[in-house]
Amino acid sequence: MSQKKRKSKKGSSAVSPIELLRTADSRIERGEIDAAFDDINKAARELAPRPAPPGKKISVPPHIVAARQELGRLRARALAARARTCSDPHLAASHLKDAVESDPAAVGYRIALGAARLQSGKLAEALLAFAEARKSSPDHPLLARAFAIASAYENSDSSAIASTGSQLLEGLAQAMRGEWASAGETLGCLPQISSHPSRREAAQLATQLYYSGLIAALDGRIREALGDWAEAARLSREHALGLPWVKRLVEDLRNIAADCAPESARECWRMVLSLSPGDREAQAHLTAADRAQALEYWRADRTLEAARIWEAILKVAPEEHGIRRNHALALEKLELTADAAREWKILAREQRRRLKNSPPEAESMERLIVLEKHLVKLMITAAIDPGDIFNEIEATTNIAPDNDELALWASETLLEIGRVQPALRHLDAIEKRRGASAGLLLRKGILLDILERHSEARHIFDRAFKLEPDNPIVRNTMLLFLGEEAVRAANRRNLPQAVAYCERQLSINPDYAAALAHLGHLYYSLGREKDAKNALSRLAAIEPRTAERLTAAGTIYLHVGVKKEAAALFKEAMSLSPDPETIINIGDAYCDRRMWKEAMRYYDIAVQKGANLELLAHVIISLFEKGRKREGQKYLDEAFRRDPEHPLPYMIKGIDKVSSLSPIDIIFNPGVLKEAIEIFETAETKCIGHPEYSKYLESIRDLRAHVAAHPMLQAATGDAEDIFGFPFDEDDLDFLSGDDSAEDFNAFIDRPPRRKKPRRRR
Repeated sequence: MSQKKRKSKKGSSAVSPIELLRTADSRIERGEIDAAFDDINKAARELAPRPAPPGKKISVPPHIVAARQELGRLRARALAARARTCSDPHLAASHLKDAVESDPAAVGYRIALGAARLQSGKLAEALLAFAEARKSSPDHPLLARAFAIASAYENSDSSAIASTGSQLLEGLAQAMRGEWASAGETLGCLPQISSHPSRREAAQLATQLYYSGLIAALDGRIREALGDWAEAARLSREHALGLPWVKRLVEDLRNIAADCAPESARECWRMVLSLSPGDREAQAHLTAADRAQALEYWRADRTLEAARIWEAILKVAPEEHGIRRNHALALEKLELTADAAREWKILAREQRRRLKNSPPEAESMERLIVLEKHLVKLMITAAIDPGDIFNEIEATTNIAPDNDELALWASETLLEIGRVQPALRHLDAIEKRRGASAGLLLRKGILLDILERHSEARHIFDRAFKLEPDNPIVRNTMLLFLGEEAVRAANRRNLPQAVAYCERQLSINPDYAAALAHLGHLYYSLGREKDAKNALSRLAAIEPRTAERLTAAGTIYLHVGVKKEAAALFKEAMSLSPDPETIINIGDAYCDRRMWKEAMRYYDIAVQKGANLELLAHVIISLFEKGRKREGQKYLDEAFRRDPEHPLPYMIKGIDKVSSLSPIDIIFNPGVLKEAIEIFETAETKCIGHPEYSKYLESIRDLRAHVAAHPMLQAATGDAEDIFGFPFDEDDLDFLSGDDSAEDFNAFIDRPPRRKKPRRRR
């Protein structure tokens, strides 16, 4: 009933590889190359393929496949960016060579490598790089430009200027045919021209490139033609040539764009806009080509490329809501949840604006509600600030303040993000509009209980019970709440009041096991042994008799010192259910009373009967917590013997490694923390490739992060302010805990009963 307070888990590394790559991409754009490499290396470690166990295959999610493909391309981009900042051409060539190895399919890096070799005076090696590029992509548009640059390279040993005549065309033709040796000889024999040509030389070269591109276009080599025309247009623009073929080039590009593939059409329309910046028709065609290309990428499962195109379109046309929706879906597929939520938020804001400015329609309101539910779910998943989530919910409920369905969803979601008071306000508004119902009152009672307004909650639950006393949900909720009230009363040492709450539970359900168990313990505490035995007898006699209830009754007898009755009930429980879990529960009862001999006897029986590793882990942790290191180690060794590939024994070993140390031990032996980190890393490795172990993975990573953040490890680098205290979160072991039928009295089970002292006879 009452909200459980969980400790926050610090140090958890929740950054996905996709997010790391995206951050690296933006850092490359900003010129932060070293920081980009750090992100790329982190992503590479996360994306490294794990070895598959013998006879098993590891299925890789689509977003991981896309991230691995993007990793090499991004590393190559970073290397190329680093090469651009190098003043030494030899070092730049080395970086570009690494870029080629990281992304062999990107021909542009091979061409850039050739250019860097040209800068360092290695013409033959440059041509070899261009030749490799030609083999990979014969129609690449930059190749003609690359060979033209090679031919125009300025040799420091000569100031002679070469004309772009027949000899150059012959060398280029040889290179394009793959006759690399002949091309090298032909181009090597050319006299050199200046890398800063005169106006006349630029006009000659630009015209030559225009007609070369035209011939390539007529021959169907579109990308090669676009490369020639791009260089011709650059020369014409930089030297303000005003050549007559420029207008014809625009028409040629329009004609080609109408018939070619979307990718080439985009290049054509971009070039048209560079030649005619104010051409609206060209801009419209470019947007259409971008959309077609993005859809083609989307259908081919190239989500990242599609997302980039849609993002570029939105920068030019932010009002394109259909494109924004596609972009949001792509970001979700790439698991960029926060970015996807940002796009959906813009769409939701626009829908709210439309509904405010026009009479709300039922269909439009329904679409907005669906959108808001999806958006808020994403915001919660992305751990966005609860204040932003609250504002988003309130903005939507203000559009339709009388919509009960929306208000109910808002209340449930606000409770999920910890905004209990606003959640209660929505329920109050619903009650005012349509009156009270049992379901609505139950929700209100739960919220009041979370707010610790227990008397108000009790009044609300009583109202719900009066409305529908036979409703099983209402009855069960009432029973749970009364159980918590009994616990609170007992904590205040108001045992008669606690007894009254238990008796009220039994008036609703005479066979309610938790109430009978709690009542038995309370009666013993009040010295009413006869009533206590009667309550526990009723608990054990509930049909059908179960080992769980018998063990609960026996545990209470054991805690109040009535060992004979406890042993009898434990024996009957084992006869009903001789499974390891029942036997370990009995051992736990003795362990809690520090009756080690009996506890170890039952634990040994459970091990002989084949207790699984999780039950063994429960036993080990119980013994370690009570300082029984030797006994716990015995069962830990058994766990390693049973399954050395299971991560759970390693996890427990790591916890014991650090939690049993005092601050003084850690000061004099900080290396033990590194050993614990290595143990947790081994446990994490054991989880990889085993879906059945995924439930341990988050806890293992959190524990490793806690140890890594220990001040003694930071003290080695001079960053520590406090060297004491190991941050250990018990919530990391929640998966080991089981349900207890007598959970309502667990808080009292360890407190010795208060007995009345007998009077002395005079």
